[in-house]
Amino acid sequence: MAPNLPAWKAARIDQILTNGVDIDLRALAKEFQTTYKTICQRNRKLKSQISPLNRRRHGPPPVITDDMAEYMVSLLEREPDLYQDELALYLYEAYDVDVLAN
Repeated sequence: MAPNLPAWKAARIDQILTNGVDIDLRALAKEFQTTYKTICQRNRKLKSQISPLNRRRHGPPPVITDDMAEYMVSLLEREPDLYQDELALYLYEAYDVDVLAN
């Protein structure tokens, strides 16, 4: 089993990785005499700690905004028996957005 990184090396590697500068991970591993795998693991761990909620969304941007969502909630509170197509018509009339378009 390989020895653990000394605390000072780990702290310095973390500092370099969090600077936001695009760096060659293989060169960093060679400079600190550790493995590429260790550097990649530390990089993944740091990125997940820094921005777990800032992941890139997949697919198209959402059509319904926060205002529209609040409007739908108020409509459903007044008329809880609305069908989806009726709700879509209300949205179209209020915001000129066709949410049923394919």
